[in-house]
Amino acid sequence: MKSNYLIPALLLIATVFTTCKKDDPEERTWLDDWKGSLTNCHCEKSIIQATYEKETVYYIAMTDPLCDGVQNYVLVNKDGKTVRVFSQTEWNALNEAITDRTVIYRCKDKAK
Repeated sequence: MKSNYLIPALLLIATVFTTCKKDDPEERTWLDDWKGSLTNCHCEKSIIQATYEKETVYYIAMTDPLCDGVQNYVLVNKDGKTVRVFSQTEWNALNEAITDRTVIYRCKDKAK
């Protein structure tokens, strides 16, 4: 009787592992391009993973508290396609619209 549950349980575990692996941001070539574009950052910039309208999105933000700047926030999905662009004046709307923020990469000047 116990063996009847073993195979479905193993299949479920394999499915979950495979699904999680597919959503791994480290597997995305566009993300490597983003990381490559963030070099010699005098002000810290971060690639952030978040949830927007129940979809995982990514964006670059200046996260250095000692720097002030103007930027647009381009949210892209797991395929690197633009989902939405928030202008600097829409910062409050961005903060209200996204949840589950996680910094997945930081670029900062090594001299700091």
